[in-house]
Amino acid sequence: MSLTNFESNSMKNKLMRNLIGAIHGLLILVYWISPFLFDWKLILIFSLFIYTPLAFWIGYCPLTKYQFGNSKIGFQQYFLGKAGINLNERQNKIFTRLITPMI
Repeated sequence: MSLTNFESNSMKNKLMRNLIGAIHGLLILVYWISPFLFDWKLILIFSLFIYTPLAFWIGYCPLTKYQFGNSKIGFQQYFLGKAGINLNERQNKIFTRLITPMI
């Protein structure tokens, strides 16, 4: 493999991760403001049939795995860490699976 192909693949990989990061961030923003945008019944259906199975059956968010390359660190944990709020994996799971949905 030539250096040019490696750089090209690396650049595509970075662009894809940035795109996934932007989509991930947008989905989280919509999630946070959804009580102001949508009927509570729609939010309940989404939570029961999409979010809960992903969180508990699969154990991670697929967008997190694609964006960060693993499922150990979450989107919110990553950016909270950048802001100086460091959560370990257990605290992050409690925050994203229990506290965030109650908000």
